Amino acid sequence: MCIRDRNVSDTDSAIWRRIIRVPFENSVRPEDRDPKLKSYLRDPQGGGQAVLNWMIQGALEYQRDGLMIPDSIRQATDDYRHSQDPLADFLEQEVDFDYLGFVSVVELREAYENHCRQTGQKYPLGPREFNRRLRARGCEVRTMRYRTAGRLEKVGKCWVGLTLHRNPDYVSSR
Repeated sequence: MCIRDRNVSDTDSAIWRRIIRVPFENSVRPEDRDPKLKSYLRDPQGGGQAVLNWMIQGALEYQRDGLMIPDSIRQATDDYRHSQDPLADFLEQEVDFDYLGFVSVVELREAYENHCRQTGQKYPLGPREFNRRLRARGCEVRTMRYRTAGRLEKVGKCWVGLTLHRNPDYVSSR
């Protein structure tokens, strides 16, 4: 249990089986707070019995049904995991996934490194991890003959299955 979000590897399934993010997004304004509530809830003759009954009821439900995670908590946990993906922002802001699209390996890597510099990301993914994550998203590297927007013909390794927002004008010469 922690108060602040910690940096966690988004690919470590073992840790994500154990993380449940419970967002506490509501707060009571100071003028609406009851200064006697804490002592009332602790008093066995006051709210203490209700708290104990609530705890017993919850324990019985847990024994009967297991841990039922509400959709809002599941969504908060998924959002947290997504926020830990170091490639997610780059892909959302700079890349279009398109099974017909392609971009040179060098140009995509340069775009990623520029994105990291512009967004202040201190530790970009290394080439091996960058490539592994792209492959996991269904992209693949192929050697292709292509023309750039300036009609210059090139042969080189390209990522197939995506293109950059700013440069979607590679033209395959196959």
